Amino acid sequence: MSEAQIAAQFAEALDAAARAERAGAKLVSMEVTLTDDAGPGEIRARVARQTRTLMFVEAELFVATGARVATASSVHKIAE
Repeated sequence: MSEAQIAAQFAEALDAAARAERAGAKLVSMEVTLTDDAGPGEIRARVARQTRTLMFVEAELFVATGARVATASSVHKIAE
Protein backbone atom coordinates (compact mmCIF):
# COMPACT_ATOMS: atom_id res chain seq x y z
CA MET A 1 0.00 0.00 0.00
CA SER A 2 1.41 3.42 -0.93
CA GLU A 3 1.79 6.30 1.50
CA ALA A 4 -0.89 8.22 -0.40
CA GLN A 5 -3.36 5.34 -0.01
CA ILE A 6 -2.62 5.12 3.71
CA ALA A 7 -3.11 8.88 4.11
CA ALA A 8 -6.42 8.71 2.21
CA GLN A 9 -7.69 5.88 4.43
CA PHE A 10 -6.66 7.79 7.55
CA ALA A 11 -8.42 10.94 6.28
CA GLU A 12 -11.64 8.97 5.78
CA ALA A 13 -11.43 7.29 9.21
CA LEU A 14 -10.59 10.51 11.07
CA ASP A 15 -13.38 12.37 9.30
CA ALA A 16 -15.90 9.61 10.01
CA ALA A 17 -15.01 9.59 13.73
CA ALA A 18 -15.34 13.38 13.92
CA ARG A 19 -18.67 13.45 12.07
CA ALA A 20 -20.04 10.61 14.22
CA GLU A 21 -19.41 12.85 17.23
CA ARG A 22 -20.57 16.11 15.61
CA ALA A 23 -22.24 16.32 12.21
CA GLY A 24 -20.73 19.02 10.06
CA ALA A 25 -17.21 18.87 11.59
CA LYS A 26 -14.68 19.97 8.95
CA LEU A 27 -11.11 18.70 8.63
CA VAL A 28 -8.58 21.49 9.27
CA SER A 29 -5.29 19.58 9.52
CA MET A 30 -3.96 16.04 9.57
CA GLU A 31 -0.60 14.45 10.44
CA VAL A 32 0.39 10.87 9.54
CA THR A 33 3.35 8.96 10.99
CA LEU A 34 4.50 5.69 9.43
CA THR A 35 6.43 3.52 11.87
CA ASP A 36 6.88 0.44 9.66
CA ASP A 37 5.97 -0.92 6.23
CA ALA A 38 2.21 -0.71 6.10
CA GLY A 39 -0.05 -3.14 4.33
CA PRO A 40 -3.76 -3.74 4.53
CA GLY A 41 -5.08 -3.60 8.04
CA GLU A 42 -7.60 -2.10 10.42
CA ILE A 43 -7.76 1.59 11.25
CA ARG A 44 -9.16 2.49 14.67
CA ALA A 45 -10.10 6.14 15.14
CA ARG A 46 -11.46 8.01 18.15
CA VAL A 47 -12.13 11.55 19.30
CA ALA A 48 -9.42 12.34 21.84
CA ARG A 49 -10.86 15.65 23.05
CA GLN A 50 -12.82 18.67 21.97
CA THR A 51 -13.29 22.28 22.80
CA ARG A 52 -16.18 24.55 21.92
CA THR A 53 -14.85 25.05 18.36
CA LEU A 54 -12.26 22.29 17.72
CA MET A 55 -12.15 18.50 17.83
CA PHE A 56 -8.94 16.47 18.09
CA VAL A 57 -9.08 12.97 16.61
CA GLU A 58 -6.50 10.15 16.75
CA ALA A 59 -6.19 6.96 14.67
CA GLU A 60 -3.93 3.92 14.44
CA LEU A 61 -3.36 1.36 11.67
CA PHE A 62 -2.94 -2.25 12.79
CA VAL A 63 -1.89 -5.03 10.38
CA ALA A 64 -2.98 -8.69 10.58
CA THR A 65 -0.20 -9.58 13.04
CA GLY A 66 -1.58 -7.00 15.48
CA ALA A 67 1.39 -4.67 15.04
CA ARG A 68 0.70 -0.93 14.93
CA VAL A 69 2.42 0.37 11.80
CA ALA A 70 1.07 3.91 11.45
CA THR A 71 -0.67 6.63 13.42
CA ALA A 72 -2.52 9.78 12.50
CA SER A 73 -4.06 12.76 14.20
CA SER A 74 -6.30 15.52 13.00
CA VAL A 75 -7.99 18.73 14.00
CA HIS A 76 -11.57 19.40 12.93
CA LYS A 77 -13.50 22.64 13.18
CA ILE A 78 -16.88 22.20 14.81
CA ALA A 79 -19.66 23.87 12.84
CA GLU A 80 -21.55 26.47 14.83
